[in-house]
Amino acid sequence: METNKPILYTAQQFWGAAVAAQRINGHYVKRHSNTTSNYDVMVKCLQENTVTSEDIEQGMKVRDFFQGLMFQFIQGTLQEFMLAAFNASTPENFSLKQREAYLIASLPQTYLREIEKRNSRDLIDSLEEKSQPYSQPGSKLPDNFVVTIVTCTFNNKYGNFSVNALHENYLFFFWSHRAFTPNAKVVIHGKVQQHYHNQTTQISVISAEEIKQE
Repeated sequence: METNKPILYTAQQFWGAAVAAQRINGHYVKRHSNTTSNYDVMVKCLQENTVTSEDIEQGMKVRDFFQGLMFQFIQGTLQEFMLAAFNASTPENFSLKQREAYLIASLPQTYLREIEKRNSRDLIDSLEEKSQPYSQPGSKLPDNFVVTIVTCTFNNKYGNFSVNALHENYLFFFWSHRAFTPNAKVVIHGKVQQHYHNQTTQISVISAEEIKQE
């Protein structure tokens, strides 16, 4: 007795549908959530053929990004999740019941997060090239020392926000229990802890208060 063969979709359709789901939901929603998951939206887009050409174009960018992990794959340096993402980027056809289908639904958001990390790192590298060490380790910061926030990212390992900030052309790094928005002006109190690469200055912050803009 013949069984119904699963419908196969091309990689372009599949990755485009994942991007469409991200666009419709605005962020990644897991399966079995209170709202419609990205996977379920992706399935609907494929079945109703509502994936746009723009979705497909962006989907190919997302796929290319994960295919670009080939070098790390060969080196054996990919972590488990990124290894699975790389493997999911290689097939040319998919069915909705493949294990990769559930993963691919999450990858447009992973892509956006990774691009943001790379852009932040490129920005910090460019600022660090122009920076020089500030004062000496152990020295106290002047009163009313104001910095401009460059990046602020939550670090799961340490449970704090890692913050990069500028004062004039000096680049600073410090840990914070609270988040700051990029370009915010913040008054910090603390002391110089150490220097990285003889350019970035890490500070031990006692307090940090954002200056409210009127």
